[in-house]
Amino acid sequence: MEKEVETKTEEVKEPAKKSKKGLLITLIVICSLLLAGLISCLVIIFIKPDFLHGFGEKKITITFDSDGGTEVEKITFVKGNIVKLPIPTKEGNEFKGWIIVDVKEDEYFKKGSELTDYWTKILSDDITVKAKWEELKEDEMIMTIIFNGKGGKVSGNNSNDSQSVVKCKDNAYTVEGLPTASKDGYRFMAWADEHGTPILEGALLTCTGTLNLYATYEKKEEPKPEPTKPVEKEKKYTCPEGFELKDNNKCVSQKTPEYYCETGKESNGTGSKVCYTWASEPTNKTCKNGGTYISRDHADDLCGYEEVTRLTGNVSGCTNEVGGQMYNNHCYKRVEVATSSNVNYSCPGTSAYRTSAELGNTANSGCYNLSQRTYGCKNAGEGYSMNYTTGKCVKTIDATLE
Repeated sequence: MEKEVETKTEEVKEPAKKSKKGLLITLIVICSLLLAGLISCLVIIFIKPDFLHGFGEKKITITFDSDGGTEVEKITFVKGNIVKLPIPTKEGNEFKGWIIVDVKEDEYFKKGSELTDYWTKILSDDITVKAKWEELKEDEMIMTIIFNGKGGKVSGNNSNDSQSVVKCKDNAYTVEGLPTASKDGYRFMAWADEHGTPILEGALLTCTGTLNLYATYEKKEEPKPEPTKPVEKEKKYTCPEGFELKDNNKCVSQKTPEYYCETGKESNGTGSKVCYTWASEPTNKTCKNGGTYISRDHADDLCGYEEVTRLTGNVSGCTNEVGGQMYNNHCYKRVEVATSSNVNYSCPGTSAYRTSAELGNTANSGCYNLSQRTYGCKNAGEGYSMNYTTGKCVKTIDATLE
């Protein structure tokens, strides 16, 4: 009899399937993160919140206090650029620069130091500056010179125009430190006034409130190719004395330009060299220190001070008893010889008073019409003309072939 064997069958369980709900939540989280990242990018690009300040272009503001001068507006610019600082004006004063009064101090910028155009390039924070002034003396005045590049760039400013403020004395200014100008395809020649007259270094100008100068140019010529020359017998060119052989067949003579007077005579005395013509005697003469002007026919004029009373009936009372000197029946305790240093001379129109010494003792003291000397080649000789590139008077003639 066979024995039954009990068979046990175990139930095999299938692995659990992934929940659809969990997958959906995962996708939602990923999309939310992507959307948040996109929004952050848009905020950075278009809104630029405060915490991002400094990552882009930083702007600097310079505030100006003209201290009684002409009003100057604030300047705001992008950090790292050089700014041309404005030049204010103030009646009876000369502008001496901008002084720092409020700044976040560092190794470059301190309160009380001067701010110039160059140092604006390294400014990193807003700054406040105050104008520094120097009071003009009685015989001084300020003139503004405006340089017009006429389509070119003025040196030191790299713009089409520039401005300079100079100090004049005795209503005159000797030109110095002129800038240059550059223009593509042209060679700078000189600065000229509104009438086309060249203004060169050393020229004496009559001061006006504003002087406009314009750049003059000469068009550059393209170099021409040398033509092929046939082989010839060697030739020798010679030049007369005082000339130098140039370009094989040209003789060139150069002389230094000189100042001369178109009209009148040139003063060679103690004052500035100018051209002068007689105008008239002074219309009025007054002593500067409040004295009485005493005119004498055959002796120097005088200034009398501290007039006193002569004793009645005593002809010599001025000297012996009063202690003064008599002139024109008046007694003065003190007198001085009348000179240009202690007398005000009034002259008609635009003429000015000059002493004989200032004119080189070539004319009497009086009122004269003054004009600046002309700098050129008039005295160099016939055929000479100014070359503004070399600053010389040049004459060119044909060389002699020997």
